[in-house]
Amino acid sequence: MPLIPERSDGLLALGAGLQGFLKGMNDMEDRKMKKMELESKFKVDQQEREKKNVEQSFQRENALRDEWLKNGTTTRSQQIKEAHDRLVSAPNTPAGDMSLIYSLNKIMDPGSTVREGEFANAQATTSAMGQLQSFYRKAMTGQRLTPEQRRDFMNTASQLLAAQRGNQNTFDRTYSGLAEGYGIKPGNVVLKIFEDPQTGEKKAVPVSAQTGQPVAGGQGGLLAKPKGLVKSAPTQSKDYETMSDEELQREYAKISGK
Repeated sequence: MPLIPERSDGLLALGAGLQGFLKGMNDMEDRKMKKMELESKFKVDQQEREKKNVEQSFQRENALRDEWLKNGTTTRSQQIKEAHDRLVSAPNTPAGDMSLIYSLNKIMDPGSTVREGEFANAQATTSAMGQLQSFYRKAMTGQRLTPEQRRDFMNTASQLLAAQRGNQNTFDRTYSGLAEGYGIKPGNVVLKIFEDPQTGEKKAVPVSAQTGQPVAGGQGGLLAKPKGLVKSAPTQSKDYETMSDEELQREYAKISGK
């Protein structure tokens, strides 16, 4: 009869071992489920963070470009560049002389609202404007500019353009530094106004022929979708596989609110 207790003890031990095994399996399954939930939550959070960072970068980029575009230095550069383009393309004709003279006045006084048709009789605001009006009135009667006068006018225009290019470059460096400080590509904020002497690249901001003001929404304008938005570095993924049970429980509690 002594065999019965020993057999009973063996069964009890086997049962306890089986329970322990099943508990271990359940713990492993529970750990696996928690790990999957944590990884899924991490991916969702990371996507939301990246989306928010992109939106913030877009808003900051637009704000900086808006400031740059509306600044007086940029506006003046746009107006001078437009007037210079008209001046150098003016044909060697009586009408071309009138266009050249008016364009030079616009370069000298880019903020002037006097239109070409009004230029001859407009009140002169500067002595230079008065001299140009004299040439303009003569051109209206058919008196042509001499080759020397045309050359002098173009040289003056080129010098004024070069001076404004220098002013714009100094201003652009300031905003390029601001853009870099925010992690934004400077080229998405500071747009090209003057042609690049090496590449011939044209200005990016259009100017209204009616108002002489920069037009938002054109190529590179405020409504343009920015290119190459700088994204923040992705958050480092956590290695849930190597976490202890206590660490895994803490991480799981964070996302489950337990």
